[in-house]
Amino acid sequence: MAEALAMTPAAYNYVEKGTNSLSGRVLSLLQYVYKVRPEYILDGEGDMFEMRKPLKTPPLYTMRTLYLIDKFLKEEGMTIHEFAKQSNIKHTELDECFRQQSMPDHILDKICEAHPKLAAIIARDRENTQDNAALQRKISELEEELERSRKIIDRLVAGGGEEKSKS
Repeated sequence: MAEALAMTPAAYNYVEKGTNSLSGRVLSLLQYVYKVRPEYILDGEGDMFEMRKPLKTPPLYTMRTLYLIDKFLKEEGMTIHEFAKQSNIKHTELDECFRQQSMPDHILDKICEAHPKLAAIIARDRENTQDNAALQRKISELEEELERSRKIIDRLVAGGGEEKSKS
């Protein structure tokens, strides 16, 4: 579990024992990955798991950016506190970004300025996301065209080779 939450086993153990509290980033990961409600973890109230989709879905770019930052932290073996300090951001601000699943531009600008490697990864991901969205739209258009063609062929086969005119 510690690895899935980008924590050291010792840090996870302190959280389990109640010595340390969970950061906003970890709460957000628990909610996003495991669908565990933060209110349940913090207060022990209500259902443990989310039963329905959240009313507000963060933009895809924001979710992808937070995911890439988290992945970067794991790959670099960096804590969120170290990352925030290097980015000239308060770690509480960064925790809040993960908890709220939002990424204000001024914070992202500081992160990209401090971490050019991560900035390049985020830029490439955004380009790929845009390309994938365009491809998905084209695939949908082609699927619709294929379905129309199938209906015409079905009518031709059913009508003995003559397409029935619509009156």
